[in-house]
Amino acid sequence: NYNGKKCDTMTQRYGRVFDEAGKESWDFAGRRPDLVVIYLGTNDFSVSLQPSLRSWCSEYSKLLGQIRSAYGDGVPVLCVASKADELLGYYVKTAVERSGFPNVHWVAVGEDLHNSDSELGASWHPNAEGQRKLAYTLLPYVSTLCSWAIDPDKSLR
Repeated sequence: NYNGKKCDTMTQRYGRVFDEAGKESWDFAGRRPDLVVIYLGTNDFSVSLQPSLRSWCSEYSKLLGQIRSAYGDGVPVLCVASKADELLGYYVKTAVERSGFPNVHWVAVGEDLHNSDSELGASWHPNAEGQRKLAYTLLPYVSTLCSWAIDPDKSLR
């Protein structure tokens, strides 16, 4: 939540087809991804009012539990900490470790990943080029977790 605002967190939104509350729920039956990527926390750490480690890890673990409940332990989960704050990487790492769930991994993205002048869009979120760079950065992790070969002759474009 940005600047301490109390709104639906991802633990409340997970499972919705649409973001609005009270709408249709997602049917997880018969759908099994190769990988789940969680890229959350930027808003929580973008201003000086930040959550406590305990409460943040508790909510993050809840989300991991929902994912495990939906897909089981066989689907790898990659938890990505954005460059919003150096503390976020520690929080994500700690949440993953404390969760106790198997096959959950984490990585932190460095602050120099994006060119802030041309690769960020609305509210400092990555634009298409920024997202492409993030994808290339995560590619080795995804390749390892999913046992996929990286084809140097193919582009992500």
